[in-house]
Amino acid sequence: MKFAKCMREHGQNVADLAPDRSVSMEMPDDAAAFEAASASCIEEIGAPPAQTGKSKENASEDILKAAQCLRDAGYDVADPTGGALGIPTGVPEEALEECDLGAGS
Repeated sequence: MKFAKCMREHGQNVADLAPDRSVSMEMPDDAAAFEAASASCIEEIGAPPAQTGKSKENASEDILKAAQCLRDAGYDVADPTGGALGIPTGVPEEALEECDLGAGS
């Protein structure tokens, strides 16, 4: 999530983590700007997480567990729909890491 957020801060259209924890990106119109943003973000926070190779079922179970974990921590999070977990603005990185959603997970 940190990587996706950083890319958006650098003007790139990058979504939050997918259920398999990969980062989804559209091909940019300006490849040089995209590469510069990516390099800056990698320098600032490290490389984005790699795909885990989990099945869709296991990934879905992990996302459901993460949603429950966030609810247990006091955040208003609904079970994911369409495989995407909606995380409210303002959830601190510590809570995301605790629920296995942090950039280092």
